[in-house]
Amino acid sequence: IDAMIVHHQSAVAMAEAVKDSAEHQEIRDVATAIIAAQEREIEQMRSWRDAWFPSAPESDLSAMMDMPGMNMSDADMEMLAQSDAPDEMFIDMMIPHHESAIDMAKEIQQTTERSELQQLAAEIITAQQTEIDQMKEWRAEWFGE
Repeated sequence: IDAMIVHHQSAVAMAEAVKDSAEHQEIRDVATAIIAAQEREIEQMRSWRDAWFPSAPESDLSAMMDMPGMNMSDADMEMLAQSDAPDEMFIDMMIPHHESAIDMAKEIQQTTERSELQQLAAEIITAQQTEIDQMKEWRAEWFGE
């Protein structure tokens, strides 16, 4: 839960950086959708954490910093927000970030018996794979990659 909350927070930060500056409306729309969905999921996970592990200390998530999209500094976020090519940069950052979320969701599906987490993991896998596929199409269409 702690790891996915931090992971979602970084996706929200990336999406916030481009939601108003992206060249393509599609990127502005997906950024807005990412913010809404992941903020909702963050609140749900915080609620579960408080209910299930009320006295647990915060997890040490330093190992997560090696995951795609997790070692971004404030300067990186500013660079994304000020980029001359924010759409392409966002796509190139968000695809591996979503892929790592899918990996995390698959891992929790195999390690938890909590049906709530099983369902959330399935929803994350479906939604984020759909967004990855869409962003890959946009990248090919708009940037020839």
